[in-house]
Amino acid sequence: MHDEIRSIRIESNNICYGPEPGADDEVEQYLTISSTGRVWFSARNYQQYCNSKDYCRKKQTSIDKWKAEFLLRLIDNISENMSFVTDVGSYDLEIRYSNDTKRRISGSLIGGVYSHAYGE
Repeated sequence: MHDEIRSIRIESNNICYGPEPGADDEVEQYLTISSTGRVWFSARNYQQYCNSKDYCRKKQTSIDKWKAEFLLRLIDNISENMSFVTDVGSYDLEIRYSNDTKRRISGSLIGGVYSHAYGE
């Protein structure tokens, strides 16, 4: 049984079969949201991705604690999508709980995936 959600981290990678991206094309993004409302975002272009150095964009901000907790609960209810496609990018989602357990969900960056939220 999981405890309260402490944070989530989503890593998306748009490297796929096909033409090689240009050196300045953004191909990887990282998003972390903590239950306290702290938010971190960073991104790498293809050159940075290949060298595992630096970021082309970085931002730290915060949102209201209740908004963060709401988002984290929604994300925690996402079921793993078993549709894997080999010619598109991918994502890895890590959910960290206050009891130091982790849950990981991975999938392909494809359209037609929806998360139903409270309200419209």
